[in-house]
Amino acid sequence: SFVASFYCTNDFEWRFNISFPIIKGSGAEFISTFDRRDDCLNCYDDSGIADPSWCSLTDPCEATSDPCNNRGTCLRIGLDEFNCTCQDPWSGDTCTNCILECMNGGMLNNESCTCDCPSIHNGTMCENCILECMNGGTLDRESCTCDCPSIHNGTMCENCILECMNGGTLNNESCTCGCPSIHNGTMCENCILECMNGGTLDRVSTVVTCVKPVF
Repeated sequence: SFVASFYCTNDFEWRFNISFPIIKGSGAEFISTFDRRDDCLNCYDDSGIADPSWCSLTDPCEATSDPCNNRGTCLRIGLDEFNCTCQDPWSGDTCTNCILECMNGGMLNNESCTCDCPSIHNGTMCENCILECMNGGTLDRESCTCDCPSIHNGTMCENCILECMNGGTLNNESCTCGCPSIHNGTMCENCILECMNGGTLDRVSTVVTCVKPVF
């Protein structure tokens, strides 16, 4: 006689069959409920008949050692076959190939699949500029460099390159010149001496002086 039954196929899907007969006395039965998918995977052939050779196969995704490395997700696609869905930045059949690309001079560590970044960059691929400009410097993020004021240089504008004139004394901490009383300006370049009693300012001499008038 013919009865309605559920059975398994080679791709482990349930199928509804209204004409397949139950084989009496064969020691085999059809799967008749939807909660036997594991049995369908492991113990039944494509006609729904019990096959002990299928039962001996181990699910590759449930093996002692997961075939998918580096947090990859395993999906069984056959009796002893599987497919790995890999997490970035890994690829390959078992997620063992590092496809990370380091930017801005970063060096790839293939073992950990990470980038060793220069001190002025961070991020997974060294994509972020973390440079901090000092002394009023302006950061250019595209090139990750500092545009420094004229009296500073260095990666972060950390160096004072000011040169004091006319006997001025450089204060490196503040990058300013301590000027003699008769000069001022960033580099003590200005003479502020005022001659009295008709004296004339001599700007030619190495030391600015007032020339006395001749009576």
